[in-house]
Amino acid sequence: RDMQSQLEQARQQEERLMEMPSPLDQDSRSTIAAVACGTTGADPEALQQLRRCERQCKSLNRTVQDQKKVIGDLEHRLSWDHAAVKMASPGEFLRMSRAFESESVCAELNVTKRALAVAQAELDDCKQELADRGA
Repeated sequence: RDMQSQLEQARQQEERLMEMPSPLDQDSRSTIAAVACGTTGADPEALQQLRRCERQCKSLNRTVQDQKKVIGDLEHRLSWDHAAVKMASPGEFLRMSRAFESESVCAELNVTKRALAVAQAELDDCKQELADRGA
């Protein structure tokens, strides 16, 4: 839930940034550029205002990109959380392991019995060989 609220906050902040009036829309840029580069010579104040507005625009664009990255990261983490919820809980895992436990115990018992039978056969062979040598 905490991650969902973070994601929602990031989305809202991105929407607010996108809805903010641009400090330098195309008409303003054209007007400032025309004044700054007019026929009467460059107006230093207009040039400074143009540069300031362009820096602000770049800064806002970087902020939007950063917010998009944060949103992407939060969405990725949220998808992992949803996937983790779909996994078996510890109780479910215990029930599943108990269901297969009897099968695995039986299989292990059979392997042990076979090993014992082989070992006893080898022991009988050894006893027979010793008896044959001693007789």
